[in-house]
This record gives sequence, structure tokens and C-alpha cells, in this order.
Amino acid sequence: WVWVPVDASTLAGMYETASSPIAITGGSGKTYISGVETSKYSKGGIISGKTRVLPNDTSSYREPDVVVGSSGTSYDAVESYRKTAGFTKTENGTKTTMSLSEMAKTMVKEYETMIASIAKYGGFYIGRYELTANGEKPGATLTNRSWYTLYGECKKLEASEKVQTRMIWGCQWDVTCNWIASTNEDKSITDSRSWGNYKDSIAPANTGNYEKGVKKDTGSNEAWRANNIYDFAGNCEEWIQEAGNTFNRASRGGSYSGNGSLSPATYRYGCGPTSSDLSVLRFPSHFNSATMKE
Repeated sequence: WVWVPVDASTLAGMYETASSPIAITGGSGKTYISGVETSKYSKGGIISGKTRVLPNDTSSYREPDVVVGSSGTSYDAVESYRKTAGFTKTENGTKTTMSLSEMAKTMVKEYETMIASIAKYGGFYIGRYELTANGEKPGATLTNRSWYTLYGECKKLEASEKVQTRMIWGCQWDVTCNWIASTNEDKSITDSRSWGNYKDSIAPANTGNYEKGVKKDTGSNEAWRANNIYDFAGNCEEWIQEAGNTFNRASRGGSYSGNGSLSPATYRYGCGPTSSDLSVLRFPSHFNSATMKE
């Protein structure tokens, strides 16, 4: 785990507080979900060129919001996908899958909890490595899993009863990018060829176990480390919670098969959340207790 410090001014730049609650619909002007609103949402422009829209506007990227397809019946609207992602509840001793509106309410609540935790503790922990079969440890990066599968896997990584782990939000990814750039003159977040595993990596990233266009185990090359976080740029694209249009979840950071000059650490790509041909999981934490674990 790596602690990402977030001061008050940085936190203020992460999110917006709406003057009136905004309906979570999964589609601008649609009524697929009833009674779900959010007062907080991620700002655009945390990183130059990575803008965002309001949570109920499907013209671009936003968070928090659900993704339901143009008809309102796809992706998050499908019960089996919600179950895979771990959106479940227990009533009268029976475990059932949350409804779409309950999933949306849960995402809104967890977004608000994330912001509140950062405000209280001055930052968040981020996974040091890309997710492996052994959790947050070096090894073969888990790939070819859908957004739903990896969203669920993230919840299993909780380090203690006082810490919750979730898939990283887009605003947290942006803040981590800016933190890396501000503390490392040699690590560009807009051209990451020198510190990530890409097919066009340059020195020092093209040393050690580097092979052009080849995926490697996470944590296997010290040249691909920034602020003690491995493979944040390149190696494998990483799913985040951010919604895009009516049919995408976002992935970040670029991959071993891409160019570090075109898909650097700041890179954002939209892909259908049921897709299993790309991406891994990078996860952060927030504290669900009044006191941090000593």
C-alpha cells in the first residue's frame, strides 16, 4: 500500500457540491432509476484534457453514475452483473442481489464516504501493485476480467476491519497522477515512456526484463515504479469506477501494447464493462472507523 497525501486545496479540486441534488439516471433526461440523487460529483479538469460532465449526462465521462445502455436494460441493469460485482444485501438471513436503484444508491454513498474519509485523514492508500491472484502482491497481473468481476474482487482486499477497499475512482487516479508529477521531475504523466512498460518505452524503462509489447508481472521492474507505486503507467490498463456515455466504464494508464507517448499515465479509455479482453484493477482504500489502524 502507498499513502497518497491530499491537502485541503487538492481535495477541493477533486469534487463539486451541487446546489441542488442531481438525479442518477444512467442517461440524460431518462427515468430509468427513481429517487436516486447525488450532491457530490467529480470535477473535470483535475488533469488537463480529462473533463467530466454531470452524473446524469451521458455525453461523456462522469462519476458517480450507473451504466445501463441506450435502452436502460443493459450492463448495470442486468441482475447477474450486479451480483458478480458484489452488489448484494442480506435480509432476514437471506442474501439477495441489490436492485439497480440500490446499486446506484450504494455507489453514491461510497463516493461520499470516500470524499469524507480523504477530508478527515488527509489522503488515501492506493494499491502498490496491480491486482494479482494473491491480492495486493507482486506477481502475474490479473487480466481478461470484466469490470464487474474486478469490482467484486476489490472488496475482498480489505486490510482490516477499519479499512475498506474499493475500485479506484477517476478523481483519485487524477490526484495520484498529479502527486507523482509534482514529486518526480523525471516522470511525465503525459508522456510516460521513460517509466512505464509500453511498446515504445525508452530508458530507463526499456531496461531489465523489458520486452517490447510484452506484459510483465507487476512489481517486476524497478524502472516502472513511481512514489513506490508499480506499473501505474503502462503494463496493463486498469478499470476505474468512472462511467462513460451509456455503455462504458473507463480504464486508465495505458498498456504494454500501446505507446507511452499516446496513452500515458493520464490516459483514459472507455470500454463496455462486460468486456474481458483488457484491464486489471487498481484499488484505493478509505477508513470506515473514526480512528486509523496503528
